[in-house]
Formats: sequence, structure tokens, C-alpha cells
Amino acid sequence: MAKNYKNILIDGLPRTGKKRLGRLLSEKLGYTFISDIQSFTEHSLSQFYKDIERYALLTELSFLIQRYKQLNTMVISDIYSPNRSIFTFSMEKSKIYATFTLSDHEFTVFNKIYEMLSKPIPIKHDLIIFLYSTPDKLLKKIKKNPLNGEEKMSLEYLEGLFQIYNHHYSRITGIPIVFLEIEYPERDIDHNTVEELIDFIDDLRPGINLFNPLHP
Repeated sequence: MAKNYKNILIDGLPRTGKKRLGRLLSEKLGYTFISDIQSFTEHSLSQFYKDIERYALLTELSFLIQRYKQLNTMVISDIYSPNRSIFTFSMEKSKIYATFTLSDHEFTVFNKIYEMLSKPIPIKHDLIIFLYSTPDKLLKKIKKNPLNGEEKMSLEYLEGLFQIYNHHYSRITGIPIVFLEIEYPERDIDHNTVEELIDFIDDLRPGINLFNPLHP
């Protein structure tokens, strides 16, 4: 049963519907839904997408610290009241982005802080669901309805991010990882797809599992 998973992580490229899927799955399974708190101003992220080389370290460290604070509070709460949870972010997400956006010197600085903050966050994910779409489709959606300064995001950025994610998840063993392609990013994930996904994750092998819903 899906409830054999204590902690489920929903990860993926920007604007693929991570939060919507997380909410729907949480409602169906009776899990606690934990989504990242977006505290960055539109101006700050617009600057980042416009000049990544200049603003990358500040932005990645800011996201890292924000995620640490949120997850640390959740870990303390879970000690006294254990929950089955669905997350749309992780500490490791910050490291994935940092390996892509930072120079070697900047990453050395980032990684020292990451190692210090991530050790007190012992959250183990039993299942990862990775949402993706082709970068050109995502960029079309972003340009049509930009959020938080995303109008400055480039196709090259999305393509590079997709590659770094594929590389990251291809090296993970020991837990199931579901790859779910969002064929039409402009549409919301529907309830039929969620029901199919719940059936699909009932019996998965460790490693990458490709999920092709009948109702994309």
C-alpha cells in the first residue's frame, strides 16, 4: 500500500505542478502536506534570473537557510507527533541547484554551510516523485504567466537544470524514484492521474520507475 511510505518527496522542474500534486496526494492518502515557504521578492528572483553569475551564491544560500529553518521546525514537531508527510522540497534540492549555478569556488563555500545545516535534518525519503516536461514547453508556460520574476528565465537555464536533475537521480539507489512527464504543463494535474499514480506506487522497485498515466 502507498501508506508504507512515511516520507514522500515530490521534486521537479519549475512550474510542473509539484504543489498541486502534493496537495492532491496528501488529501487522498491522509498525509501531512509540507511545501516550501516562498519568501523571496519578485525583484530578487528577477535579478537572479537576469544575472545568475552575479547573484547565484546569495540566492542559493538564502534558499538553503530558509529550507533549513522550515525543516528543522518540522523535525522537532515530528518527534512529539509523528506524521506521514509529503514534501515539495528538501535540503538536497538546494545542493542540486548549487551544483548547476555556482562556480567551483562558490560551491566550496556553499557546501561547507550545506554540510553544517543538513546533518541535523535526518529526514529520509522513502519515495521520490520527479516531475518534468520539455524545457521549451515549460518556458512557454512561464512566459505566458510568469511568477516571482520568472520572465527572465532562459531556455538554457531550464535545459541545464533538467540535465543536472537527470544526472542526480540516475545515481540514487535503494529507494523508488518515479519519473512523471507533464506532457501539457499548462493544464493542472487531474484527480484521475493522482488515482493512477497511487495505484502505481503500491508496488515499486528501487531505482527509476517510469509512470505513464492514461489521463495526462
